[in-house]
Amino acid sequence: MRPVPVTPVVSPQPSPIPHVVIRVDDIGNKIGKSVTLVGRLGKPLATKLQLRGRWKVQEVSRVPNYMRSPVRFVVFEVDGKQLAESVEFGHDQIEAEFLKWPTSDHTAVPIRTNAMPSKPESLDGEEWTMTAYETGRFIAIPSESGETKVFPVVYALDFNTFRSRIVGVVTSIDGEPCDQPKSR
Repeated sequence: MRPVPVTPVVSPQPSPIPHVVIRVDDIGNKIGKSVTLVGRLGKPLATKLQLRGRWKVQEVSRVPNYMRSPVRFVVFEVDGKQLAESVEFGHDQIEAEFLKWPTSDHTAVPIRTNAMPSKPESLDGEEWTMTAYETGRFIAIPSESGETKVFPVVYALDFNTFRSRIVGVVTSIDGEPCDQPKSR
């Protein structure tokens, strides 16, 4: 059986121009040329950034439903400039690594280590500096999602259709350069 070709349509919401529709097939031709997607940190997605932020753990009872995790990374500085208002990301929105260079001149391929501990609560109070970029994914629930036989509701508490993420390398913890995690 051959699959039937499907042409999905992405319609940014809310849009200042209500008739803006970009076909998924055209996204690669438009993004970066006639369309620029700006992330929550105020820079275009996939832009190399220097971030500073501090981890905090909130009481579970104080975490709004749309936030998945009480462990939050609060970004307060981007590219050396203090943000007017800090931006929070859940620990599940951070993909971070440590890089350890086998040679002092950095000519060899670095060894990558996951920077996220198995118990994210242990990050509480740590300040991280990262070389990173913001990216994301589109998460949508069809309006017919009540028909669980057809559309299983996976992201029932996710009220946002675009969920941003930070991907990068931790360069310092609490002001100390690092290529390995602190003992937690």
